[in-house]
Amino acid sequence: MTTTTAERMIEPLGRACDALERSDVEGFMVIIEEIAHPDCEWISYFSGEVEGRTHRGYDGMRTWASDLSEAFDVRYEDREFRAMGEDAVLFLSRFDYRGRGSGIDLSNEIGVLWEFEDGLFRSGRAYGSQAEARAAAEALHA
Repeated sequence: MTTTTAERMIEPLGRACDALERSDVEGFMVIIEEIAHPDCEWISYFSGEVEGRTHRGYDGMRTWASDLSEAFDVRYEDREFRAMGEDAVLFLSRFDYRGRGSGIDLSNEIGVLWEFEDGLFRSGRAYGSQAEARAAAEALHA
């Protein structure tokens, strides 16, 4: 049985989440540089929605991960990864985070859609709800 790119990417994406939970930016980047296209694009929920910002390439991914770990302690609870066809992975989770400066605990559901091209991560976007992420994933196959 042939494994799809999406199925192969679930394990390293889980390791990337683990690295972010440890605030291990360097460990996160080792994984990203193994699985991502050098010109990948990432839109996080906060920087995308609030700042209208897209993180591009390895430098953009490093900046995003560094900013995240400087500002928050994060946990991805109730993780669910779903291969969506050949070249996409849907990630659903509860995102728990604590402000490093404020100590305030926050939690919300998130959904992330990662898309792959030629076997590498090409683009991804985090959504503020799992329903939005599911709808984006379903639109890929419409």
